[in-house]
Amino acid sequence: MKISVSTIVLTLLLIVFFTSTAFAQCTITSQMDGTDTTWANYSTLGNTFIPSCSGSISTITVRVVAGTSVTNGTLNVYNGDYPSSSKILYTQEGINLSSSDGLITLTSSVPITAGNKYCFTIKNSAAFKLYCENYPSRHPDGIKGIKWGAVFNFYVVDFVISVVAGGGSGSDVPTLPLLGYLLLAALLIGLGVHGVRRKQRF
Repeated sequence: MKISVSTIVLTLLLIVFFTSTAFAQCTITSQMDGTDTTWANYSTLGNTFIPSCSGSISTITVRVVAGTSVTNGTLNVYNGDYPSSSKILYTQEGINLSSSDGLITLTSSVPITAGNKYCFTIKNSAAFKLYCENYPSRHPDGIKGIKWGAVFNFYVVDFVISVVAGGGSGSDVPTLPLLGYLLLAALLIGLGVHGVRRKQRF
């Protein structure tokens, strides 16, 4: 059975497209100077976030202040920006965090949609501190720090966080498309050379 060059090219284009969609990722970050910890000494802390891509959350990272820690804590991710009135999408227990390791790797898929509001909380048995920034003028609209299950009322506090999501559409950091395009280009060149050689034979 003969397979035409056009069929091969179309198949590769589809592979590249789905690869770029399925393996892309985006990172939602709050990168203030993170030096103000005045309002961050509570046993439940968290932050709201608005993803720029659709997909599933893979990791959440926070900056824990030295001298405090989370031991066997609980992570909750909510569909909404107010924990007490939002649906819990995900719960993970056994969270341990310190000043040298603020990374939480989720053990199950948590689907999110670009542009929607979400939030997470970390509940500990004792009070702990996260680095934050409480200057509203440098604070993105709709992004707030959370304590005790309610959004801060004193200041617009924003904790230093990083939420990584992937596997969906609209992602801003594609991981494999470039490789796919290079492979496609190499194959097309190879097919072209092969075609020229066949013509020269005849």
